Amino acid sequence: MSQYNTVNETPFFNLFYIIYFLIDLKLGLMFFLS
Repeated sequence: MSQYNTVNETPFFNLFYIIYFLIDLKLGLMFFLS
């Protein structure tokens, strides 16, 4: 239960991780297509 509370208390960290993942994926696709 404590693990769920820790994740629930840091929504911005999860959002930052998702944005970082999307940017990394986009850069990877650009490098692969070029």
